[in-house]
Amino acid sequence: MLLKIKRRIALNRKKKFVSNIQIKVIADLNIVKQYVEQCTLFDNLQIVNEFNDRDNARKYVYAPKSNPMDSNQFREAMFSLLGRNLDYILVSSTLDDYPIIGACCIEDAIIYKEKYNVAALQKDNSISCGKLLRLPGYNKIETCININEAISGISLVDESFLLKNILYVPEYHNQLQTKIYNKKKKMVFVMPIFMAVGGVERNTIEIMRCLQEEYDFCVITMERHSKGQGSLNYQLNKLCVANYDLRELVEYNDYFSAMEQLKSIYNPDVIWLCNNSNWLEDNLLEFRRLFSKQAIVAQDVYDTKYGWIEYYNREGIHLLDRYIAINKKIEECFINQYSISKDKIDVIYPAVDDGKIRKEIDIPIDREAICKKYGLNPTKKYFAYVGRLMDQKNPLRYVRLATKAINKYSDMEWIIVGDGALAAQVEDAIKANNMTDKIKRIPYVSNVPELYKVIDGLVIVSYYEGMPIVSIEAMSMGVPIFGTDVGDLKIFVDKYNCGNIISIDKQDDFEAFELWYKNYLFYKKNAEKNALNILDFFSANNLALLYKETFEKALKDLR
Repeated sequence: MLLKIKRRIALNRKKKFVSNIQIKVIADLNIVKQYVEQCTLFDNLQIVNEFNDRDNARKYVYAPKSNPMDSNQFREAMFSLLGRNLDYILVSSTLDDYPIIGACCIEDAIIYKEKYNVAALQKDNSISCGKLLRLPGYNKIETCININEAISGISLVDESFLLKNILYVPEYHNQLQTKIYNKKKKMVFVMPIFMAVGGVERNTIEIMRCLQEEYDFCVITMERHSKGQGSLNYQLNKLCVANYDLRELVEYNDYFSAMEQLKSIYNPDVIWLCNNSNWLEDNLLEFRRLFSKQAIVAQDVYDTKYGWIEYYNREGIHLLDRYIAINKKIEECFINQYSISKDKIDVIYPAVDDGKIRKEIDIPIDREAICKKYGLNPTKKYFAYVGRLMDQKNPLRYVRLATKAINKYSDMEWIIVGDGALAAQVEDAIKANNMTDKIKRIPYVSNVPELYKVIDGLVIVSYYEGMPIVSIEAMSMGVPIFGTDVGDLKIFVDKYNCGNIISIDKQDDFEAFELWYKNYLFYKKNAEKNALNILDFFSANNLALLYKETFEKALKDLR
């Protein structure tokens, strides 16, 4: 067997790369039509009813049984496959890690070479190299299967390659032949680190939603992310012409080749860096050269000390066209510490979906029904943490405060809404303090404004934030704030007298909480009185106009 493996390696390395692909899709005609429409820009890809043996092309089959991948997942899979001579690709609709994938059956997830169907791959002596793509789709799928139960004997290499009886991964080739997207509006490349469930991503989606009549959007994420971080990919449906999970599709060494291809297809006018990544910071000079004719707008700083601000002393960052500061502190930091001209900075606060919140406000409060929906006791007072469970947001500090408050006030229970890397530590802390029945964990809530109707106070204990979107939503629903002095939160809490701001550094908050709680009715009254003023100020429709001004100024400056 070792001799066969070595022979296969040698053959693969000498064999000329075939850039053309034929793929036979055995599925409903409407599904096939969607795939064809999504892939028309790939000239060296043919979706066929029958293979044409006269054409020099790699031949693949996709034959889903129950839940075919959506058209965006299919296009992403083809983009990856066109650059690398793989025996098969597996597309997972969830962010589970190998060997678990999100699919109803292996046939729904696998695109395989004509001679490499599941039965052939299953044979002990088969030799194959596949690739696993974790691409959360527009249609949520919760069902998962174990790859190893369908294809035994495979090994995961470099996070995504699936090797069986072979030690060789085919090279990536930049030979994609493309058409140019027929854009009728200006094209914006939206480039976040990933589309996790978080404030930055939610803000990005709201702005895209409000500006979709003005611009076309193509979303390109830069890094892999974990299941605990969640995904908002499904909200991109109909908001963008395409989205590409770049780190799932290609390796870091292939990023510039892939970006060059996407640039040639979509011909972007503006690059919106709405978050950042280590790769991008390390390669920003080359990135600027690649997009030398595009206006680049950076919105990647969310604190004056921590995060991407730490890279602002590098040359590349000063070659961008405009900078969005999401609060006044960051604007001052740009000017005073990093010598960025005030004329190149726009202060734009995070936005909220005011339409969704207004709709929720118009629905009469049914406390019993909402509490029942979330497993809460309608006779209790509830204080909440809403956000990812990560070091930055300091959820263990919240658990300590909640424990002390609950031990003194029997009419209280506390809630943690969110999931993340610290979930296990949070669970352990809750159990260690015998708070399992008093501190409720809700990993995900799709309609947070609805939950705020039964929340008596929002507690924020983050080390740093730009301007927490959860605080904006809470204040817009008349919920008082008890939080650390992050971003510009204090400006708005003090302006409307709707809460109390505490020290970031002090970790024992119970004394401050008791003082806040004694004045609770005062804060609650002011929060309710000013809720609509806050909602109007942070309205996505209003703030989107500022983004449009920024994009247009960046284009003007570039010319």
